[in-house]
Amino acid sequence: MSSYLLTEQERIKKNFPVKGGRGFESFVCTQADDHVTDSSPLYGLDCEMCITQEGPELTRVAVVTSRGQCVLDELVKPFNAIINYCTRFSGITRSMLKNVTTRLHEVQTKLMALLPRNAVLVGHSLDNDLRALRLIHPHVIDTSLLYRKEFGQRFKLKLLAEVILKREIQSEERRGHDPCEDAQAALDLAHYFITKGPRQVVECHLQDLWGVEPFPVNGALNGSVNTHPASSLLFGHALHKAGLPALFLGQSDALNGVSSNHLWRRHYCNSDKETVCVFQRVCQSYSLSLVQFSSLSEDLRKNPTGETHTLQQMALRLKLMCVLFVGPLPHTYTEKNVHTLLKPYGTLRSVSLLQSTHTLHAVVEFHLLEGAQLALQSLSSLQVQDTVVKLQRPVSELTLDLEASLAELQNDIQNSHMIYVGGLSRRHHHHDDLLNAFSAFGRICDITPAKGSGKSQRHTRIKFVSSDSVCAALDSVVQLGNRKLNMCRALTPPHMHTWTHTDPVTMETNGEAAGSEERTVSEEAEPAGLTCAQDGGMQCVMRGLDRNVGKMFRALERHTLSIVILPGIIRDKVEYPGLCFIQVKQV
Repeated sequence: MSSYLLTEQERIKKNFPVKGGRGFESFVCTQADDHVTDSSPLYGLDCEMCITQEGPELTRVAVVTSRGQCVLDELVKPFNAIINYCTRFSGITRSMLKNVTTRLHEVQTKLMALLPRNAVLVGHSLDNDLRALRLIHPHVIDTSLLYRKEFGQRFKLKLLAEVILKREIQSEERRGHDPCEDAQAALDLAHYFITKGPRQVVECHLQDLWGVEPFPVNGALNGSVNTHPASSLLFGHALHKAGLPALFLGQSDALNGVSSNHLWRRHYCNSDKETVCVFQRVCQSYSLSLVQFSSLSEDLRKNPTGETHTLQQMALRLKLMCVLFVGPLPHTYTEKNVHTLLKPYGTLRSVSLLQSTHTLHAVVEFHLLEGAQLALQSLSSLQVQDTVVKLQRPVSELTLDLEASLAELQNDIQNSHMIYVGGLSRRHHHHDDLLNAFSAFGRICDITPAKGSGKSQRHTRIKFVSSDSVCAALDSVVQLGNRKLNMCRALTPPHMHTWTHTDPVTMETNGEAAGSEERTVSEEAEPAGLTCAQDGGMQCVMRGLDRNVGKMFRALERHTLSIVILPGIIRDKVEYPGLCFIQVKQV
């Protein structure tokens, strides 16, 4: 058992409260022995939280023994005003806490008296529970780290209980989670893992948990389950092993890289039209068809300047969407002051000061559209050193329909479940901190740093399972530590950010440079024919490509997954990423 305890270094890496750690100075330390043995008692722990004006706070705690006895199940009254009870997950309601007088320090005292010095605490994402309890305990087992998914992801406790323990917990019919039930499930999962060992866990549940057929496991497995060896099983080999045929359609030069004749049947086509005809005739005979059209790449090779011109038009429009004019500013202001003022809302790409006889303004460009939008809605008018400073977007032919474009981006299906979060500090940008703060609003799919947020990663994107969770988060005040987070709906589609900027970050500091920048913005803002002029040849090629894809889609059977990929390109040392469209045919 002791071999599955987290070491001090592992606890620091996973952001567990540790003695002497930054941010944990006020936490209470248990009176624990320096070492534990395989005979030390295990205690399951689980907590429920609500959202207060100061962020997540404890509302219920449960402790279960190895024999299944719940020795502590206590409701806790937060010190700060509650703004979201998170009833859907916590099960806590206003009426439940109405007559509760127990405070956090009382629960800490009860835990200190309850736990023996050699106790081992077991939980699922236990670091969140210990932070809610403001408690430091050196001997812990975290089941979310025992049963690991690939790429650092974690299994939900509900799924592990269902697959490993054959037990249903966190039922949808019940209002909220039962911490006693969750603590018992985590404890039983730990017992199972310790008893079976990681090798047998892999052999018994590789297909159930990781979706891979069982395979011989070579070499010793120490600690947690690692499924990376399964990644060597290619999809093409899986199809071939199952006796499912696969087809590759395209021109001969596109097939040179496909050398596995025993996996693929290859058919050479001389044109896109022939490719479509062949596909319509034979597609239903294959489990997987890979089709490559050549008309688009051929047109780009024939007319590279027209393609570059179109990309430049798009890049300029997107760049202007990320620009704000700020001013008038105090005459003592520098570009560093402007950075300090606006960086809580998004990473700045450039700041240029525009100095005139009586006023000082700045042209600020954000890395992402969300940064500009968040700054605009938060700081539309503010007072700095007795000067009223206003933020506004540049007005030009390209930005006249900006509000309509923003509304479209806000309603885009790719953004409907996602929020942009700014204002993170270096201490509180950890993935688990964000998960703890925002999971109260609903299940979270992914947390990724916003593009261009730099090494400090002070801006991030959070994707929820439900769009209702987005509304709940935006209607709430979320804090990490003593820092209030700035939030807005995600606006930038995942593929758009690298189209927006093609130049290195610059900061102009003198009047001559600022004047040059001012002329550049003015000159770029109204280029001849940029608003609606597009390359006619490119439009023709894209319409033809769209027709061919439509014909192929209509030839598919119901419930067939279709994936269309437009590869990215590199022009003038600038990378323009491609697009991917995924659709399951329903009718």
